[in-house]
Amino acid sequence: MRGYGDSSAPEGANNYTYLHIVGDLIGLLDALKVEKAFVVGHDWGAMVSWQLVIFRPDRVIALANLSVYYSPRNPNGSMVTLMRKYSGGKHYMCKFQVGGKILSNLLEFNKLTKRTCELVECSSQNVALILHRT
Repeated sequence: MRGYGDSSAPEGANNYTYLHIVGDLIGLLDALKVEKAFVVGHDWGAMVSWQLVIFRPDRVIALANLSVYYSPRNPNGSMVTLMRKYSGGKHYMCKFQVGGKILSNLLEFNKLTKRTCELVECSSQNVALILHRT
């Protein structure tokens, strides 16, 4: 998927819609010559895999998601807006929206746990964040 690992990372949040990300997954299936896949998602991957099943059910045999139940679009606001309202901005999804906040939290995590995690990649829109434990 775009923005992860060695893939391309187009600038701008408008390049990371569910249509784009589902399209990336379909492109992967096509490149692997896989007609239908059994999909397992977790956390952010669960949210993406729900969209894959909604947009392209013809390419999915079955779906198993861990930790995240299906949540349809809420007319009262985006997920981040609602999380901010209910958590006072303390939910991790809210923190991804503030430039530099994740990096400062990561440094604090390293200090508290005596682990070393480094920020490997984070787009200018805070779309992709990859942690590497050393």
